[in-house]
Amino acid sequence: EYKDKDTEAGMAAMDLNVKSELEIDLQIMKLTVRSSHLRALDQHIAQNEDVQHLFGQRHTLQCTTVEQAANRLWVRLVGLNHDVHFWSQDSRPWFVDFDREYLPGEVDTTEEWVVPLFEPVRMAFFFNPFQPIPIMMPDEPLPASANIASLVVLNPDTFLPTHEVWVLRHQKLVQVFSLHSHGRRFYRSLSYTTDHRYCLKDLQPSLNPRVCPWPDWARYAAGNPSNSDARGQTAVITRGWDFEKNISGGTEMFLPPRLLSGIMPASLLEHYDFYQDEGDNLRGYPRKEKDNHFIMASIDLVPGVEKSNIPEGIAKVERHPYDYQVAKHEEVLSVYIAIEKARLMTEECEERRRDRRKTDQPMNRIRKTTNMAQIGKRREIKGVTEDTEATRLMPLFKAAPYRFKPELTEEIIAVEMDDTMIYSEDDEYDEAIHGASNRRANEAHAQQKSTKKKKKSKRKGKGGKGRLGEQPEESKEDKAAQASAQEEVNVATLGDKLEPWTEEDELHRARAVGLASPYHMIQGCRRLMALLKRTRSSMVVDAIRQLATANQRFDSFDDLHEAIKPLLTSPEQDPVSMSNDNLDEQPLRLLSLLHAEPGTALQSLGRVLVRVDNMSHVLVWTKLDNLDSTEKSKPSIDLVELQRLKLSFAAKTDNDGVSRLYSLDYSDLFISNKRDVRVNELMEGLPHALLLSNRNEEAQILVPAWNPHRISIGNAPFSTELNFTRNDVDGWYSSLETPYYLYPVHVSLSFLFTPTLASSLYLLLMRFLNRKYSIVFQIADSIASDTAFKTEEQQIFQRLASISNERDPNSLACMMKIAAVVKESPNTVPWDRTLVASEYAQRLNWVRLDCHIDHVEELEFLEECTVKDKTSIGYTPHHHPPIVLASVYNRTQQLLHWQQGSKEQCPVRVVPIKKVHDYPWFADDGFERMPTRRGHVLWHVE
Repeated sequence: EYKDKDTEAGMAAMDLNVKSELEIDLQIMKLTVRSSHLRALDQHIAQNEDVQHLFGQRHTLQCTTVEQAANRLWVRLVGLNHDVHFWSQDSRPWFVDFDREYLPGEVDTTEEWVVPLFEPVRMAFFFNPFQPIPIMMPDEPLPASANIASLVVLNPDTFLPTHEVWVLRHQKLVQVFSLHSHGRRFYRSLSYTTDHRYCLKDLQPSLNPRVCPWPDWARYAAGNPSNSDARGQTAVITRGWDFEKNISGGTEMFLPPRLLSGIMPASLLEHYDFYQDEGDNLRGYPRKEKDNHFIMASIDLVPGVEKSNIPEGIAKVERHPYDYQVAKHEEVLSVYIAIEKARLMTEECEERRRDRRKTDQPMNRIRKTTNMAQIGKRREIKGVTEDTEATRLMPLFKAAPYRFKPELTEEIIAVEMDDTMIYSEDDEYDEAIHGASNRRANEAHAQQKSTKKKKKSKRKGKGGKGRLGEQPEESKEDKAAQASAQEEVNVATLGDKLEPWTEEDELHRARAVGLASPYHMIQGCRRLMALLKRTRSSMVVDAIRQLATANQRFDSFDDLHEAIKPLLTSPEQDPVSMSNDNLDEQPLRLLSLLHAEPGTALQSLGRVLVRVDNMSHVLVWTKLDNLDSTEKSKPSIDLVELQRLKLSFAAKTDNDGVSRLYSLDYSDLFISNKRDVRVNELMEGLPHALLLSNRNEEAQILVPAWNPHRISIGNAPFSTELNFTRNDVDGWYSSLETPYYLYPVHVSLSFLFTPTLASSLYLLLMRFLNRKYSIVFQIADSIASDTAFKTEEQQIFQRLASISNERDPNSLACMMKIAAVVKESPNTVPWDRTLVASEYAQRLNWVRLDCHIDHVEELEFLEECTVKDKTSIGYTPHHHPPIVLASVYNRTQQLLHWQQGSKEQCPVRVVPIKKVHDYPWFADDGFERMPTRRGHVLWHVE
């Protein structure tokens, strides 16, 4: 009769002989875990970047030592259900099967497009005329339709790989990945790209001054191939399958964001913590509780796949509602618990077998292959010669690693250990396992011989010729025949008795090191629930109890599914469901903008969206229901997320039947393709702007509030090239109230409205950096204020300091105008007002007419905001030499005479001229000397 194990009737007696992992000595109040004493986590481990990322900067973390080897220290964090595996520096090389050397003049005709894209990068970073750097390509030439070429850069001294290069044909892009090891497993990390807009890592282009402009291929380049995120010692962090937030059903290993940079969009790495389960699937758990989404990802790393268009290692990402996934996982766990209580699955179940065969050794543990004979050597079997087709090759057996459960029995066979193959170097525990296996094999072989002798002795005692218990001695021919027959039986039946450690077991074993977990059994329950098509888990549990009452057992979940289906006569739908209308509650698949096919709507959308943000923070989703099983059809674009801008767009069909991307934040606005010459002029100087419109064709310009930088170029002094800081390294982004500004376009399409003071300041800054001085002069009046700027407004206003060194006459006029409009407020301009007024007066003849300041306003500014002599407030000898004071005084006197209508000459100040080396200089008694033309009159009033 079936009894619930949780009830008192079905409660099994506790085996007091079973040794517990936890021991508490009440006399000395000492805690011991697995024969290891409680201690504080080592300081160098606690300060590890990955440990602090998950657990914060705690004062102490209590742990116990699980295992200590030559290259790894395995500790368990008490009370946290996490393990830390601290590895020493990995000295092993990363091998690759690229054997064809890259030579620019000898590539295949289908690979000629690689040369013009890769050669500038090679000459800039991988060229050494004294010691050539070898670069390798795959053995087989690329197909004619290939879009991606993969190359490997080798160290010229060791000829070991150091970088992997992806060359993208249609995107005209080169990406360089650095290779490094983490926990004895190799990863690639993006370190350089020729276009930071089209990569999945948020790389910052250089802001340093240049001597000459960029070459065309490096205009948007960012990063440095010599920079690598590789660490010496690494900490691999795992958590148990029964951890509260673990919904994989198995042990999970934490993957730091640096290991997925360039493979996974940086936007996801900033909002989710990714863990790798035992099936190599990635799960992104939200860092903030308010995020209600869950990320599922898989990275195809299977060698031999076609990767001429999609490179090996690109992640396939899906997004699911987090609460829905948690609820489904709880249902699967209830079914799993019911199956285990009822013991429906036999020991022959494939999932149970895999869970028992998982190793708790690290995933890079040495696999030692034991041959019963040399590979390729044929063994002669009785009655069969080597020349016949029936000659059998001895199978290749692999020694199974240490298993989780100590009670699992392991059949031992007699093997020859001389043919052991070692693939890599590791700690001494492998030698211990290898030696133990050898000893068990020898003991089993000796026991078999002893058993045979005892059987022979018994047969001798039952009768025969000669003395009692004596058996006639066998001939050598009989012994050989008997041995050959026994060998034939062993060879024929050995494969059926043994369960060798296969490559499939290696693939499905626990990737993350830790305690045993029922990962494959839970995955079988998950597949069972999927086959039952949203049936309530309570009904499935009732059916399992009915099968248990009938004493039925099953070898596979497929058989269990067939047995449960008839018992579900009226299946009820699962109450856990998702809305079909709300995109936030639907499963979505991430579309790759980087690898979009040429000529598609996805590629066109990518080129538009990179104006406002990099592809690393642009997420384009499609519904999973829209993808067929082959994924060959062109998917629809259902949702676009600009997470750094906090904007979202969804595909909708308007009344005209045209599908557009409508903003979810502004319901009447959509991304417009309509262009006008006047609108293009308004967007000039705003390289990161996006044009929006509504159904009435009223346009608005969306401008992200990135921190702009105009790059100083030596031989192009009037350049307007801009680079932006999109990350929050300088604190700019966190100070913004809104990460973007909307500028409505006037119906005349001649100017923009500035709804807020912050938007006016940002537009003023952008026009100033683009040297649109006439527009700057007009916008200056819109920033007039008699109150202090807010934090957002103040940081934009202070960015005007980047143009304070300009001496263009129109720029000086704009700076003086800005200083004049804010003089009534407590805000201070980031330049010296007296110095600007002096230089404006000296260059007045070259100022544009639309940049001239009104005389009344200028006079008011000179009288109230400038230093007039050495007794004025704010006077400093270094910034206010006599030439500056004289210029301000003379311009003030001139404006006063014009205002009074006086026809008399006004008094002026003249700075004496002193010749130095036959060249006139102003002698300022130790002040900064300023050159001037010979015989120049400082000021003249008629």
